[in-house]
Amino acid sequence: MHKDDIENGTTWGYEISMIQTVAKKYGFTTKWHMPADMEWGNIKTKNDTEYWSGLIGEAAYDNTDISISAITIQQTRSMVVSPSSGYGSEYCQLFAPGPKILPPIYSLVRPFNVTSWGFILGFMISFPLVAYLVLRKFSKFSLEYTYLYSVASFLRIEILFSY
Repeated sequence: MHKDDIENGTTWGYEISMIQTVAKKYGFTTKWHMPADMEWGNIKTKNDTEYWSGLIGEAAYDNTDISISAITIQQTRSMVVSPSSGYGSEYCQLFAPGPKILPPIYSLVRPFNVTSWGFILGFMISFPLVAYLVLRKFSKFSLEYTYLYSVASFLRIEILFSY
């Protein structure tokens, strides 16, 4: 595909047809553009700064949702974009932008699956109840304070209690 084809609205090729068919089936629109440097994607250096050029650069810097072409998957490219499996006899690839940096709050949630979170929640609910029942003769804490203290201990929050 040439840049003039996109500007004139005369895009063509089996990659274009494939994406347009998927877009029609799932109800989304497409907008095509070529990278300014008309390259597939390599590491370049400008003013002592390395950057990605071409279609890979478009995906790596979030200037597109998908880059599609007969671009080979390389380890360095896979570090900045997420490649698809090859398809067709020409080994055409789809490259999507890589994972985004998430806010730090997600670092608490992401390491565990639903089952793990179920066990953690179950432990946080049952442990204070068991502790209260076992220690109620020796402790001044009410059931409410036992829950609060247990959850705060689990989350490593310092709480000052007043009796």
